[in-house]
Amino acid sequence: MAIGCAATVAGFAGRLGWPFDLFCHFRVQYLAFFALCAVAGAIGRKRGIAALAACFAVVNLVVVAPLFWGAGGGLPAAARLRILSANLNASNPHHERALRAIRAADADVLLLMEVTPGWEESLRALEQSYPHGAAVPRDDNFGIALLSRVPGTSIRFIYAADTGLPIVVADLELEGKLLRIIGAHPLPPMNRRAQAARDEELRYVARQAAGGGMPVAALGDFNTTPWSPSFGELLRLGGLRDGRKGHGLKATWPCFFPPLLIPIDHCVVSGQVGVSSFEVGPDIGSDHYPIIVELALKR
Repeated sequence: MAIGCAATVAGFAGRLGWPFDLFCHFRVQYLAFFALCAVAGAIGRKRGIAALAACFAVVNLVVVAPLFWGAGGGLPAAARLRILSANLNASNPHHERALRAIRAADADVLLLMEVTPGWEESLRALEQSYPHGAAVPRDDNFGIALLSRVPGTSIRFIYAADTGLPIVVADLELEGKLLRIIGAHPLPPMNRRAQAARDEELRYVARQAAGGGMPVAALGDFNTTPWSPSFGELLRLGGLRDGRKGHGLKATWPCFFPPLLIPIDHCVVSGQVGVSSFEVGPDIGSDHYPIIVELALKR
């Protein structure tokens, strides 16, 4: 239990940098562990252990619980938009399975990550349904594509300064109103340098969101959870809020090992945008589940 206590505390020290940041992501697992310890301690009449475990369970519950209330999709909407965001996994051989799931989602906009030249070829099967969009395929894990049924005034790619990774920015027209969609897939924080590059790319996304003067939704595999300081900084700098709020945990990775599932695929929105629904999609053969969100552009 001492390791769990140390991990819980370390999760609050993410601003000290890597590897402290890694400990902030597994709050649900800590909560489950301490809840079990509290029950076991109570059954075994070990009151001190039960009390300590219950305290740490509550600490983690306080961190996780805000995801379950405060949804912002209830106001009257001028327009609605359904978006699927999926990390396809560059090495995923199950292209047909993914395409079936994408068609079944019936989204208006697709944000797709880890788009390789092979994936780009497979995605051509969607051209008739999604005539608008663009892609930057790559041989690594950081190709990206945005496909849309909705026409846009512009769809362009910008590049993170530290890594040169592509970020897609699309201004879409919905019933006479413009909505900016930003899609990004920063580096996973596998070491100090990668963590710094991830955080800088998220700041770049925040600046794009704050500087457009229009409603914004930013989506993607951000390689961080809602409990990381880097995610909080993204929200603060971009004037954004977490689209998960009020919809629950909605964990997406790693789908091949459910006990460690954490929410690292995100939709964050500006104040003019409500999130009417936030769903986790089916297994597409990737290590991520897709997310499917319905946005409401407020009057």
